[in-house]
Amino acid sequence: MIRRALVTGCSKGIGLAIALALLQEGWVVRGMARSSAWPIEHERFAYAAGTVSFPMDGRFMADRLRAFLGGPLDALIHCAAIQGPVGPLEQTDPVEWSDAVWVNLVGSFNVVQGVLPMLRESQDARILLFSGGGAFGPRPNYSAYAASKAGVVSLMETLAVELAGTSVTVN
Repeated sequence: MIRRALVTGCSKGIGLAIALALLQEGWVVRGMARSSAWPIEHERFAYAAGTVSFPMDGRFMADRLRAFLGGPLDALIHCAAIQGPVGPLEQTDPVEWSDAVWVNLVGSFNVVQGVLPMLRESQDARILLFSGGGAFGPRPNYSAYAASKAGVVSLMETLAVELAGTSVTVN
């Protein structure tokens, strides 16, 4: 059986490692990241430069993926994120702070909403959203990242309950 995955934020770091591991396990992988440089060349891999931070991107991505995949989506592994501004809150640029929350939290919403119909077509689909430092406790000087990742955890928990009893599992 062919398994298909979308990995966002996969031009480096955790996303890249996951994409490579899935390819090694025989998955068809579609990657998305803001970078136009791409480190993977593989017959079961295709890459699209893009961002998850605009609502239309999730739907646009879903349309492009449907053509790429030729079948249901079995996994969404969402690694795309930015750290945002670092420093005391009162010295933080509000636009940079908002951008980090937008990319990390709203981007998670956009990509999940965009591909959820394709995940529902699978008999055993997974959504994996990444969180990080500050999601479960204070992270001084990283307020945008911490707040956005706490939001991602809450989004994931809510989505897991909404999708309970379906073919889509959320972690």
